[in-house]
Amino acid sequence: MIRICIRHVLIALLAIFVTAAYADNPGNVAGTQTSVQLGNEETLTELFAYPNNKDPQTLAQTIELYLRQSVKRDGLGDVNVNVQTVSGQYYAVLSGTVPENYPDRITNFLNIGGQGYAAKLKLQQDGKWDEKNWRFYLPLGLAMANQKSAQLLHFPPDTSLTLQDYLNSATSRRWESLLQINGATSADTPLFERIVDIAPVAAPANAGAALGATYAYFKDYAFNMLGYSISASAGKFPLPVVAYGAPVRQWVQDNLGVNLPVSASPAYVNVGQISHVPFLGANHPSYIWYVAKTSRTLALRAMRDDLVAACWQVKEGGNPQLNIDETLNQCSSYWDQRDTQVCELTEIQAYNKTPDEAHKICSGTAKKLLKAARALRAEDLIRTERSMPAHYFAR
Repeated sequence: MIRICIRHVLIALLAIFVTAAYADNPGNVAGTQTSVQLGNEETLTELFAYPNNKDPQTLAQTIELYLRQSVKRDGLGDVNVNVQTVSGQYYAVLSGTVPENYPDRITNFLNIGGQGYAAKLKLQQDGKWDEKNWRFYLPLGLAMANQKSAQLLHFPPDTSLTLQDYLNSATSRRWESLLQINGATSADTPLFERIVDIAPVAAPANAGAALGATYAYFKDYAFNMLGYSISASAGKFPLPVVAYGAPVRQWVQDNLGVNLPVSASPAYVNVGQISHVPFLGANHPSYIWYVAKTSRTLALRAMRDDLVAACWQVKEGGNPQLNIDETLNQCSSYWDQRDTQVCELTEIQAYNKTPDEAHKICSGTAKKLLKAARALRAEDLIRTERSMPAHYFAR
């Protein structure tokens, strides 16, 4: 009993200390302040993949970095995060205009992360974990409360871990550009990027095939993290999900019983206890770079389909009550009337052309080129995607 009382006193003293520190900070915006218990050093070392940067950095500093990324990407510009320790426990002290549910969002994220870590331990026990090349890596630093959609992907590249930014990858940057072309503002773009990887493993790009053995272990984690990600602060409707790439769409078919063709036939799917979740299948964002090496027609089709998927994501994310089929039809119609723009974007993104060079290439030829691209048969597209090397599916 005495130990419990002392611990409570220490926590209270911590809150007083932090409050005094913020009072001297002219950049702090007045508002609420709350403390969130995160866990002990051993647990948080695993959940935050610490250490993950070559620069000297404490565990508390690493946690602060990722939580500050989250509040920024949630659009909570006046919220500050400081991490303190009391009696071996780590606490995140949030100050500013803190949404009422934010502490619970942090706690729930870490609890689900713990499920993922338990799966990683089971993989180790079964001799299926690559100790040399793999690191358990949760989707840290993403929007937690105000997100507009979820992105279901394969696995995060190990470079995003060492760079300490889950969105710092070529595929994320490319998809961000497509979201913004379809009307997302630069400030809102991170809200569409609540990523859930079916294998939460930072690994080299060529590890894609080997990670298939982890799917069954991480299934419960992936389900729960996906459920967490499609439940946002505003509204009672679940957020839309885009499933990128053949391995992920196959995972959806195997585990949710729904076939998702690329940029066609969206579906309402039940995810655990959450029903009527809008889903759309899409190319992996790096697919265009693979097909561009062999076929300009395939690259054009990939760009067209990617633009349609990003359009659907922006519209459904902005209003999850929209009819998923009508939204897709509107997006398809919109981009099928803009052959020149699709052609120019293909030249810029797939072939590194300048805007002027792209305009010259596409001028007068775009309509004919896109007609051929749209005429490609679905089975041919599927065959091409299945031949894509596994390393292309890393973000």
